[in-house]
Amino acid sequence: MTRDFGKISGQIDPSYFLGELEKTVEKPQTVSFRRRNLPHWRVVDRPYFVTIRLKNSIPLNRLIEIKAISEKIKSDDDNEEILNIQRNQFLKMEQILDSQKENRFLENHEVAEMILDAFAMVEGKTLWRIATAVVMPNHIHILMIGEKANCGLDDCLKLLKGYTGRKSNQILQRNGAFWCPEYFDHWCRTPEKVEDVKRYIMNNPISAGLVTKTENWRWYYK
Repeated sequence: MTRDFGKISGQIDPSYFLGELEKTVEKPQTVSFRRRNLPHWRVVDRPYFVTIRLKNSIPLNRLIEIKAISEKIKSDDDNEEILNIQRNQFLKMEQILDSQKENRFLENHEVAEMILDAFAMVEGKTLWRIATAVVMPNHIHILMIGEKANCGLDDCLKLLKGYTGRKSNQILQRNGAFWCPEYFDHWCRTPEKVEDVKRYIMNNPISAGLVTKTENWRWYYK
């Protein structure tokens, strides 16, 4: 594992990687689609941008707003419409997370360091490759590539959340659920979108107002 903090400067708007869809890209094969508060669309041979947040990191009234966006998805919607709705939902969630001042357990340096180490463990056990990740105060962003994976995305994330949740509670001397049961995931349509997601992840501490340069943020995995 190496941690390369890069030399990316400047603030990127959260909508940067969520731009207009390319109409010429071949549609991927859908494996499954399910929806709780968030939609979860599984396709073949695409990287995923995943956001996992702490439990109670979003107030209930704001969760209702996010769920309302998801409920706009209809069974007969095409790929572009579903992705557009997912984008709107992500932007709303990210705005809320970056503005919250409570439930920021990931600011604990020992917890953040443990999560970075856990990424390497998960890569070794599941063969999902974590191309880029960042630990924020109340959530983590991960770009995951499963070309050689020996399990599905949900099983991989279950391992990551279970291990880091238990270890975090031990470090913080607390009990109860650590992570929110549900997470946001969005598959990347093109190689260009993959690069956009990498830049978004690297610049998230800047856009959240935590630092002015990426090299000043310690909690990257790359």
